[in-house]
Amino acid sequence: MKSYTNNLYIEVEDREYEIEVTASIENNSIGNFEAWGHKIHDDQPDFLGQIEGFKVLSKATEEELKAIESYIHDNESNLIEQLSDKWIDR
Repeated sequence: MKSYTNNLYIEVEDREYEIEVTASIENNSIGNFEAWGHKIHDDQPDFLGQIEGFKVLSKATEEELKAIESYIHDNESNLIEQLSDKWIDR
């Protein structure tokens, strides 16, 4: 599976952290198929699906790392949206 990685800045407990986020690149196309005697090709655009992993690039204590992990888990949709904006602009 393909993936996309880029850096984002997040604010957790009044402190900003730089994180490197990797998200899956997905596609819901079904490709070529036949319906009612017609050959059809379904070609949908790629999109970012879900976060596969992350790395905290800023210095952080063990407690802060747990807070960051919790933040990422609770805000995955928002982070995917931010990452998608960068991915589309590339």
